Amino acid sequence: MEHSRESHSWPVTLVAPSRRPFMVCVVWYLVLIGIRFIPGVDRHLNLFMTFAVLSSIAATIGMGALGRGKVSVLRVLPDRVVVGPHVLPRAGLDAQFAVWKEPYAHTTSGSALCLRVGRQSVRVGGRDSLASSAAEHRVVDRVDASLKSDDFLAFMRALSLSEAAITSAKRGQIAVDLVPSTLTVRGQLRVMSSWIATVAVLGCIGVIAGAFHFERSPRAVFAVEALMVVVVLGGVVLTFRRQSNPPRTRFRLLIEPRQVVLEDTRSRAGRPTTFGPPLRAERHFYRSTGRYGSADYATVRIHWSSGRSDVIGVMNSNWRWPAPAPRLRKLHYLIGDEEWRRLIAALRIPVDSNS
Repeated sequence: MEHSRESHSWPVTLVAPSRRPFMVCVVWYLVLIGIRFIPGVDRHLNLFMTFAVLSSIAATIGMGALGRGKVSVLRVLPDRVVVGPHVLPRAGLDAQFAVWKEPYAHTTSGSALCLRVGRQSVRVGGRDSLASSAAEHRVVDRVDASLKSDDFLAFMRALSLSEAAITSAKRGQIAVDLVPSTLTVRGQLRVMSSWIATVAVLGCIGVIAGAFHFERSPRAVFAVEALMVVVVLGGVVLTFRRQSNPPRTRFRLLIEPRQVVLEDTRSRAGRPTTFGPPLRAERHFYRSTGRYGSADYATVRIHWSSGRSDVIGVMNSNWRWPAPAPRLRKLHYLIGDEEWRRLIAALRIPVDSNS
């Protein structure tokens, strides 16, 4: 890699490691379980419950603090690259291009550069910097820092890297994997299926313990509680892994500046089957309601010549249609912000200038 003698710097957002908040939750749970198994705790249940509530509040605050990103500076110097606390020498620096996906929604956030020197590595993401569909790229679901799209291109140029994959995507075709929605009830059940199974197993253990009167034996009670701890920990791990692993996608959109085509990657013919252009596209919105309120998401319903129709939404509640749109209770797929911009531009649908 050629080394420029010039120095460059850009504001960068440092992304907090996703495992730290998760580890706070695990440690808090293990501490509670450990206290619960201390002899004599049963005589002070009120005190134990008070500690459990207060410690859960403290753990929630700690998880929020650890999960918050920080603003820093990315510097490219003649002899090293500095990304916040990460310092990588440019001698022997290896850079690999990748597609950056959200870890849970699995929509595309942009592109990423994976920098490595020996055992040191750092991933720098470029938000809304989409890659062209002309070549396959590796996928990452985590970056250490993120840049704006223009700054990401400038960062690549400072490292003397080719930016053709991104610049050609601005003029040519992009491929958008249609990720099943996680906002709908069906999507949430699919994501939480491991935890639902965990709760069901815990219920069965409780029923069996009650039916055979295990509460009469201290050893049996201890064995049941220990088994429940193992089941809960296993359920947490399986749920976390299921949320982290992207689902298999069957359909993808091939979006060009003035054309949209649907591709079925698992057709019976043995090769991808394409449908398009769309017969029509209709503006809608989908309302997602959760524990802490509801949010409206812009969606578009695309009708294809094959007779199927797909409801596609953007994973960003800040998007608004310029005029009132009817509510639709369906949402099949989610895509990222920049993919959404390309899609509605190709479909020639006007958008709110504030979006």
